Amino acid sequence: MFDKAVKLGTPEAKDIYKDISIEDLQDEKLMGELRKLMKGAGVDQKTIEKLFTSGDAAAAQGSFL
Repeated sequence: MFDKAVKLGTPEAKDIYKDISIEDLQDEKLMGELRKLMKGAGVDQKTIEKLFTSGDAAAAQGSFL
């Protein structure tokens, strides 16, 4: 393992998303780009769909659980 060095190549980052807010979840263009990046990175479709599923964080007042 330590007998030789392996050149891995230059890392690159083309798109950086940070500080995404709740309001950004409604931005279909942004969400589409994030899905595309994740798919390109090898994230499986089931995981992507799970991450992009939205709903209420807590039950609304007067609703049944």
